[in-house]
Amino acid sequence: MIGDVIAAIDLGTSRSAYAYTVTGRDDIILGVPGRLNESKVSVERKTATAILLKRAPKKSGGWCMVTFGDGAEQEYLEARTKGGEAESDLALFKYFKMELFKGGRKGTKRSSVDDAEGISEDQKTRLPLIYVVSLALEYIKDVVINRLNKADSHTLKAFDIRWVLTVPAIWSSFGTTFMRTAALRAGLIQRENDMEHLRLCLEPEAACLTVEHHHRNVHKWENGMKVMVLDCGGGTIDITTHHVVSTNPLGLEELEEPAGGPWGSTTADAKFKLFIKELLRCTDEQWARLDKSTEMFELMADWEAKKTDHYPGKNVWISIAGMLDLVGMSVKDCEASRKQFNETSTVRLKTGSRAPAKAEGMGRRVSLTPELVSNFFKEAMVEIIKATQTVLARQPEISVVYMVGGFSASPLLQEHVTAAVQQPGLRVEVVERPGLAIVLGAARYGTSDSTIVSRKARLTYGTKTMTDYDEHNPEHTKRMKHARYIGGALYLDTFSCYVEKGIDLPVGTDKEETFYPLTNEQTAVSFDVCISLKPKAGIKYLKDNGVDKQLSLLKTVSAPMDMSVPMRKRGVSMQLSFGGTELGIKCTRCSDGHEVITSTVFVEDIEDTRFEPRC
Repeated sequence: MIGDVIAAIDLGTSRSAYAYTVTGRDDIILGVPGRLNESKVSVERKTATAILLKRAPKKSGGWCMVTFGDGAEQEYLEARTKGGEAESDLALFKYFKMELFKGGRKGTKRSSVDDAEGISEDQKTRLPLIYVVSLALEYIKDVVINRLNKADSHTLKAFDIRWVLTVPAIWSSFGTTFMRTAALRAGLIQRENDMEHLRLCLEPEAACLTVEHHHRNVHKWENGMKVMVLDCGGGTIDITTHHVVSTNPLGLEELEEPAGGPWGSTTADAKFKLFIKELLRCTDEQWARLDKSTEMFELMADWEAKKTDHYPGKNVWISIAGMLDLVGMSVKDCEASRKQFNETSTVRLKTGSRAPAKAEGMGRRVSLTPELVSNFFKEAMVEIIKATQTVLARQPEISVVYMVGGFSASPLLQEHVTAAVQQPGLRVEVVERPGLAIVLGAARYGTSDSTIVSRKARLTYGTKTMTDYDEHNPEHTKRMKHARYIGGALYLDTFSCYVEKGIDLPVGTDKEETFYPLTNEQTAVSFDVCISLKPKAGIKYLKDNGVDKQLSLLKTVSAPMDMSVPMRKRGVSMQLSFGGTELGIKCTRCSDGHEVITSTVFVEDIEDTRFEPRC
């Protein structure tokens, strides 16, 4: 039956997984795309978000999917070892999801989902990111369907399944629209606006469902309690706060808009690479060659596997044999280089510890001291802790901080967060299998998305409209020079506010306005849906100085009218739906109730003032 099967895909910055369940059942099946015999092994760790493509005829798009996940990295590594045509025909894409964060790498506003660009690991191949992600989603979709049909002798197709995709809470609507469009192109849904068969779930909210489910017997949630979810992933950090308004059924109100920023575990990679560069005493020219080598790829894979498993007080051992061979450095030279690094390194920072942040080791292996590893993560942890403390200061009644996401599995991060936020009446709890909490919760979200009953408005929303000029209104008369004649009547350009930034928005909040033609020749009504980072105060008359700088165009809507009826009956009713993970719009003709527009496609990317992460 359509909708009975729910499949969630958690396409993370560094690691990915999927899960599926059936409406009315409590069990959830986890899966890892790209892993062999996945149904026969315990899923404790997600696979790498790595997409391997191969050149194909131009009529097929120029590239085709080879594989995904850990297997993609392994196959790419083998091809690079062989070299030649085997390597040149392949392109590996990793960590692309950060391009969907506000403004992407360049921090510039995008007006179309096709504007985002994906760059391969060797930086030789550039493709539209929507194309790369669509291929990845299509691959995972096929894995899920094949597994479902094989397990239960089904003949399910993609459109028989209710899909859930996870998205960071701090994304703008550019990211959410991008994922919905990618899902359409991947064949998960048939129409972009199909809200029944595709739902987008905010990652921390998904984690809430997992946490509450696990605490039905121990530390059971109670009405009135307030909680924080600290979602630490590979790319972004999401911080959400919730008020438990009911437990049966579960109902959560958002206490404030999400906070966070680009401080995930991958931020330590650049510091680790700088350490290797200094240890090997490479010039910039040498490093440019090494950075794209197979040996570097192997080294980073080793680092990725160990970096979040690091325990405070323990050294991390890394083999640099391949790198030493590449630069022609002997074991003796390596020992001398370690000594020089420990005396002169520029990557070391103040650790707050008497122990030096140095490199140890033996032979062709290097041992990273706890102080050195802490330095790699220091900037990210400082930002995470600062943002967490700031939110807690605004929400002093929070009793529990739940740590979820792959980065939260790091004992180092756990220790720092716990120490930093420790106070009476507040506990920090690392969720069991934190890296899987989101995908498990997303599957539960697909069975019922009514858990979140209210969210905070991220922005001020409204439309540019026109108001009849009133010669008796002093606010109008002093703006007489801004009035304009249309169809024999005088109007002022104004902003009609529907939702003000920061207010509580119950899920399913609808705001309606009816637009009428100004002339008999007009065949459609057009209006601009606008947003502002400021509350509505001071945003009224569009020609006032400075008002235009406070508003940004979100979408221009043009709805056709029924020209068969008299002019006064040609109105079009516009309905904006707020409070969900996506903003929806519907336009209906007043003459016959016919729906002429239904859309969730809003590409609200950043403004310059939005690029600073909110905390």
